[in-house]
Amino acid sequence: YSKANSIQVVIDELGTQGIPGCALAIYSDEGWWSSTSGLAKIESNVPMQTCNLQYLQSVSKTYMAVGILKLYEQGKIDLQAPMTKYLPEKYARYITEGHRITIQMLLNHTSGIPEYNFQPDYVARLLQHPDYAFVPDEYLKYIDGKPLDFEPGSKYSYRNTNYVLLALIADGITGDHAAYLAEIIFKPLGLTNT
Repeated sequence: YSKANSIQVVIDELGTQGIPGCALAIYSDEGWWSSTSGLAKIESNVPMQTCNLQYLQSVSKTYMAVGILKLYEQGKIDLQAPMTKYLPEKYARYITEGHRITIQMLLNHTSGIPEYNFQPDYVARLLQHPDYAFVPDEYLKYIDGKPLDFEPGSKYSYRNTNYVLLALIADGITGDHAAYLAEIIFKPLGLTNT
């Protein structure tokens, strides 16, 4: 890959900034190129390899956004409609002024909805019970009745809460957003380890 050396320098630099390890794959007109740097397991100095499994983390938001946009293409969701049109009331009741927030605002992080990650009670529970599997209701309870952080659509602020709501909306439309994403993204693309 013609840019391999310059990209390797960049991913090697990540280790000096406190990132334990990195795996990267690039597809271009030249084909596939992949490389790693750093450690997969810092406790035992295990080097990172391209075969190591990685936590998906917020990369999953990309898949959720594609799923919502596929529902839009199928005519099953209106991006300009209020989220309350699609979000079941048992979840919508936690969101202040949800009727003013559109699907598009959730997608592009302009909703103004508070972030559950910023709530001290949530952080305390997460740190005290790191293996606990939260369910969507629990995330939303941390922001129950809290005012919007800003006027919907007026500015950008990255929020995990937006994508919890989008997943619940997709569940309401498809019955199971995970199965839907598998059917429209993972299976057609052969993403068997995603």
